[in-house]
Amino acid sequence: MTQYTDNTFFWRYLKAPRPLIPGYLGGNDDDFVSAIYKYPWSADYTLFKTPPPTRSYNYAGGVHQGYYGNDDITQGGSRMLLTWTHPTGKQAQSATTGYQLISAEINWS
Repeated sequence: MTQYTDNTFFWRYLKAPRPLIPGYLGGNDDDFVSAIYKYPWSADYTLFKTPPPTRSYNYAGGVHQGYYGNDDITQGGSRMLLTWTHPTGKQAQSATTGYQLISAEINWS
């Protein structure tokens, strides 16, 4: 999601000359911060548009790495779990709460 509060998840990737593999997976690429600035990024592609809330905007969007095990996108599979916080318009302290955590599955196959 972007800072523009448009309820959209975007997909983009780092154009590194080779896969960056951290030490805990047997590689030697533990300095990801340097790679983020060293290599260019792809263009943004719209991945998913969340339904807009009645008031305000959706926020706290994230991808849950490894949720689908071997079929997860991060393991070479085709599935990805997205979640975000959705304001309901109700008082936050009410029994039904003012926020919901919503999820969506993306399937790349």
